[in-house]
Amino acid sequence: MKQRPANESTEAFSVRTSSVRWREWATPVIDAALICAVGLALGGLARPEVAVGTLAFLAALLGTGALAPRSLRHPSSELSRVGLAWLMAMCLLSVYAVSFGSPQRLGASLVALAVAGVVVVLGRATTRLAQRSAARRGFGVENVVVVGNFARASTVAASIERAAKGSAQVVSLVCPADGARLPASVGSAAVVHGGLDATVLTALYTRAGRVVVADGACATSEGFSELVWQLSQSAPGLRVDLATGLEGVEGSRLRLVPHAGAALISVAMPAQNNPWRRAGKRALDLLLAVPALVVLAPVMLLIAAVIRLDSAGPVFFTQQRVGRDGSLFTMYKFRTMRPDAEALRAELDAQNEAAGPLFKLSRDPRITRAGRLLRSFSLDELPQLLNVLKGTMSLVGPRPALPHEVASYDERARQRLRVKPGLTGPWQVGGRSELGWDEGLGLDLGYVNNWSLPGDAALLTKTVQAVLTRRGAY
Repeated sequence: MKQRPANESTEAFSVRTSSVRWREWATPVIDAALICAVGLALGGLARPEVAVGTLAFLAALLGTGALAPRSLRHPSSELSRVGLAWLMAMCLLSVYAVSFGSPQRLGASLVALAVAGVVVVLGRATTRLAQRSAARRGFGVENVVVVGNFARASTVAASIERAAKGSAQVVSLVCPADGARLPASVGSAAVVHGGLDATVLTALYTRAGRVVVADGACATSEGFSELVWQLSQSAPGLRVDLATGLEGVEGSRLRLVPHAGAALISVAMPAQNNPWRRAGKRALDLLLAVPALVVLAPVMLLIAAVIRLDSAGPVFFTQQRVGRDGSLFTMYKFRTMRPDAEALRAELDAQNEAAGPLFKLSRDPRITRAGRLLRSFSLDELPQLLNVLKGTMSLVGPRPALPHEVASYDERARQRLRVKPGLTGPWQVGGRSELGWDEGLGLDLGYVNNWSLPGDAALLTKTVQAVLTRRGAY
């Protein structure tokens, strides 16, 4: 960390210029402006029903917390709140139309509400894209200070930067001066020895927008309260987060429970253990897989013809894979390798480029010309839609493993088998073969523990982008 000039006082640093404060409030302000613009464009000044529709949507957004700045940090929560607000506004309009005896005017109100809803969603998507673009250029990046013992603070810092994807950077770790010899920095973050005073001065000096207190950083609740008080006095508007240590549990599963004398956090049970949600996932699989098979049937016939013309051997490749709870099933793929590929595998083990139990070669000599093209666009996976129909696979989930791979799993890795394997999943969206075993396993376990239908929909959308960019496909 750069030394502060001696002629500058501590008070000079109490006026923070964090670029994040405006970013938090930009989207709700833009929302309000867009909704009012829609109302005016549709004649809200002359048509009371249009004005009522736009005002009802604004009130519902405010009531659901969709306009609260902190909700903007989670895209899935943000969209769900906007959707809930839209439904609430529709109910309000229905009550208004019935109460004032003007159901014939309900149509104009609903049109205004529909247009406003689309505009808000597009506005929020555009705002997020603009923020990410600015962050990649170094603008609007939030400075974060992490407080705690060195090992825990380093872990929390890495997690923050990984999740932020460029929108935040950890500029300093403040660790207790316990006599341990610590490095001067970790990556781009300076390591500072000290306690409460050091934390306050570091936050001021770095113009931090957020201070994250790792669990165990404060010996008592009084110590934590004092830290928050000092930060609020010295840096108004600074946000303080408490790292709970609940790694792998998404915020959507956490809820603060009021309790006298203690702050309790309720953790929702994994959705996979809920039979109704499992039924919903199965319904989504069938709803999408059946029409996909119908639409893609001509493409699959063309692929089959190309495979037969390119090399001798069967069109389809079948293989035993491990499904949910360790059950075996037959997985279908288009053949992309020579018919004797399995026999040649032992000769290539020494060239394996993958870590853990996986086997990957970026230039596998067993792959045919047609197979290389099919793999680059993941077209060889299309027959697995049949597995989805049979119920042995889902559209989204961890990729199905081979029996010999599962035999080498430790207890942590075996958690992948708690759900049905998927045609696509977080590992494929996150980079496929570019990811190491530990990194990919972490993504899969995050999916297992935090599965949701909106999350599946998001992964299916991202799969299209991953396939088109062909990142990590070989």
